Amino acid sequence: MQNIRPREYRFEEKSYTEQELILFLENYPIQSVLELQRRLEQVGYFLNSLFTLKVLITERLRTTALMLSGEPGAGKTSLAIALSKAYNVPLYRLECYRGITVEEALYRFNRKLQDIKLELLFRKNPNPSAKEIKETIYDYDCIEFGPLGKAYTDDIDDCFILINEIDKIPPEEGFEAVLLTYIDEYSFLIPELNIKIEATKKRKKPPLIIITSNAGKDNSSAASNFLDEIYVISYPLQRRTTHLFLPVPGPSKLFTILRSRLKTLDNEIIRQIIIYLYRVGASSFSYEKLPIVTKVTRWEKPPGTSEIIDFALALEFLHETYKHHAFPSHKLIPEFIAICIEKIAKTLSDQRSLLSSLTDDIREVYKCKWTPTI
Repeated sequence: MQNIRPREYRFEEKSYTEQELILFLENYPIQSVLELQRRLEQVGYFLNSLFTLKVLITERLRTTALMLSGEPGAGKTSLAIALSKAYNVPLYRLECYRGITVEEALYRFNRKLQDIKLELLFRKNPNPSAKEIKETIYDYDCIEFGPLGKAYTDDIDDCFILINEIDKIPPEEGFEAVLLTYIDEYSFLIPELNIKIEATKKRKKPPLIIITSNAGKDNSSAASNFLDEIYVISYPLQRRTTHLFLPVPGPSKLFTILRSRLKTLDNEIIRQIIIYLYRVGASSFSYEKLPIVTKVTRWEKPPGTSEIIDFALALEFLHETYKHHAFPSHKLIPEFIAICIEKIAKTLSDQRSLLSSLTDDIREVYKCKWTPTI
């Protein structure tokens, strides 16, 4: 536990940028923020103090859902998973796609079980009434709950709910209308049984609902060059959320992430991996610019943070496997990159583009003097 000394607040004129607010939180630290950051780092997720505080407020209040937006690879889904681990609560996950039905998300009736119960009814009574047939078919025991239904009906004290990539659902499909009630009232109806399922009926607090979207900060399809179809998130849904826009990890943050995941790879090689990614345009770093010329590379499918981590793990495996040979221990080996190229380049066109300039790219990487700020 870190001791925090109280500090007197002084008003100063400033521009309230993200970096200024992070500096403010460093000057006026909060124990609960530091504790949540520590728990997230223990499960491999690194979040700055400002975003940690925003998440903490939403988690404590539970008055809105938490909407995480950003480009693919910004770490939206990973943050939801990391939060459930940090708080040690179960995570109910719904993967969205075009054509998903409310039944898949909430509940559906098991038709096989309905047929069996109906057959037993007719054996017992060859002429059952319409009421008996209805009560037999629409029995609570015949219900199979989807992820969102289970989150409200399972016998647990607390849980988090992840509704992943909601922007993949077209607005005309009516899914959002059900979702608004689900978030607003923490409940949903089963009209066949004329009952209302309430998440807070047996719990002290409602679950934390986390929604992810690839839509951009201007509420447009900013990531449309990454995905085939992205639908704009409606204003009624946004009103019911605390909307955070996660940037793609900058080079120094990416260095910290990779260093936490890699066990044997030298820090100098990790540094060179990041420079290489920047050189070939694989990462659009927001806050830091590296002293190296970035090529204009038109990626068909640019890698996200998870693919970059996988790429680095593969390079670590090769460096460890070949350590008995006379390879330089502090240099990124181009042949190793070529062997692992599928980890970051998911299309044949991207692979060929990277391999065709690999020698020149590595030469530039060796010359770059950038040092991460940790």
